[in-house]
Amino acid sequence: MHPSLQIPSLDEIVASLSTLSADRLRSIRSYLDLLAERKDDEIVVLADVPRGAGHEVALTFRLDAKTDDPTEGPGQRFEAFRHRVLDEGLTTAAVARKLRITNEAVRQRVGRKELFGLKVGRDYRFPPWQFDARTSQGVLPGLFEILAVSILDPIELVAWFEHHNTALDGLTPIEALRRPEMLEDVVAAAEAAGVT
Repeated sequence: MHPSLQIPSLDEIVASLSTLSADRLRSIRSYLDLLAERKDDEIVVLADVPRGAGHEVALTFRLDAKTDDPTEGPGQRFEAFRHRVLDEGLTTAAVARKLRITNEAVRQRVGRKELFGLKVGRDYRFPPWQFDARTSQGVLPGLFEILAVSILDPIELVAWFEHHNTALDGLTPIEALRRPEMLEDVVAAAEAAGVT
C-alpha cells in the first residue's frame, strides 16, 4: 500500500457517496468496472495523482500507459498526456483554414459545442481526430451529440475518446464514431461512463 494513502472507513465512504450527483456516481461505477477488468499490477494508486488533475483521466490513461521508466508516477504520466494532447492539437487558425471558415466562426462553433477545443491562453487547441472531411460540418458524425451533454473536463473527455471501450467492441469512441451504425452505441457508452 502507498505510504501516504489513508483508507477511509465504510461510514466515511457512504457519507461521501451520498453527497454526489447521479452523474458522478455513474462515472465512479464505470471506473470501478474498468478496474475490475485489470490485473492488480495495472492499478494505479490515485493518491499519487496531482489534486485537480482529474482522477478519472489519470486512471484511464494509466491503464494503457507503458513506460520504460519505473520511477515515472501517475502525475508524470498525466502531465505527459496533457502535453501530448496540446502539442498535437491544431490552432484556431489551422482549424479555420481546414474548415474554410474564419477564426471567429471557429470560436463560435466551440461556444455552440460543435467543435471540441481545449483553451490554451487566448487560443484553443483542437484534437485533430475530431475532423472528417467527408461530412458536411467537417467533424466526426455524433461529435455534437457527445459535446452537447458532456460533463467532463476537456482533458478527461480526450482520454475517454481515445480509450478503447469494451462496450464498443474494443474500439475507441473515435473509431466507433467513424462507423455510422455505431453512433447510438457511442452515445450509450458515453452515458454509461458518466461522460454525459
